[in-house]
Amino acid sequence: MHSSDSKIALLVLAAGLGSRFGGDKQINGVGPNGEFLLEYSVYDALHAGFDQIVLVVNKEVEQPLRERIEPIVGKDRLSIVIQPLPDPDQRKKPWGTGHAVLSAKSVIHGPFMVINGDDFYGRDAFELANETLRGGEISSSQMAMIGYQLKRTLSANGPVSRGVCSLNNDGFLHNVSEFTGIQRASNGQISAKETAGFLSDDTIVSMNCWLFDASFFDWLEVEFNLFLRENKESTTAEFYLPSAVQEGLNKEKFQVRVIDSSARWCGLTYASDREEVQKNLGDFIDQGFYPKQLSHG
Repeated sequence: MHSSDSKIALLVLAAGLGSRFGGDKQINGVGPNGEFLLEYSVYDALHAGFDQIVLVVNKEVEQPLRERIEPIVGKDRLSIVIQPLPDPDQRKKPWGTGHAVLSAKSVIHGPFMVINGDDFYGRDAFELANETLRGGEISSSQMAMIGYQLKRTLSANGPVSRGVCSLNNDGFLHNVSEFTGIQRASNGQISAKETAGFLSDDTIVSMNCWLFDASFFDWLEVEFNLFLRENKESTTAEFYLPSAVQEGLNKEKFQVRVIDSSARWCGLTYASDREEVQKNLGDFIDQGFYPKQLSHG
């Protein structure tokens, strides 16, 4: 268990190459002064009481991100980790989100929250996370996930992939499965490639918003080594964070409590999502959630 004076960290996964978005999503400015989406997440995390910000990046985005994030966070509270790449002769792609989290093992020593760098989670998510991470509820046997209602995470511009969650009766995660091609049909129903039926609007989905104990790194290491043994030769296989969590549930290493967030999610899956995201950010700035100029706010 963690005492309330334990340092808590936000780990932002920003090493993805953003192929669908047509460029590096992490450095695609959407705020009024070209702010990146992850700058708003960092701002929200600091506002909620997080002590440390850790970014996992690729070499291309390291410098532009450092220049943007350091003024918001301060040098002493920011760590930037480059996700190690496989041998380039064999493989061009990094090893995936599970490996990206593992890359931060040396710089995070207490409970931490994981988010994607190209999603906007809403302040409510960071406040819930801060409360949970400080409240002694996260331990080596109990982690947590902040879940979103599916209807709040769709894109008007095309199908999306989401981790669809099933919960047991006590509100703990039973299963998280990747569903693809999720979109609302003209009849208002939500369909996905993996099911002939329809998904309900309030289906809980994972947006890769996790609350972990530092011991989770040890579990990831074990799982990643197993993954490597089987996929060393593969040019495409990825070690996904949700799969590593699912393995932990299957092997009863830990439980994951699902915290339902009513926050308004938005993100950049498609270039045409930009307009909607900018409109949402504009609303939040008008409501006083964010200053117009983040880095000096």
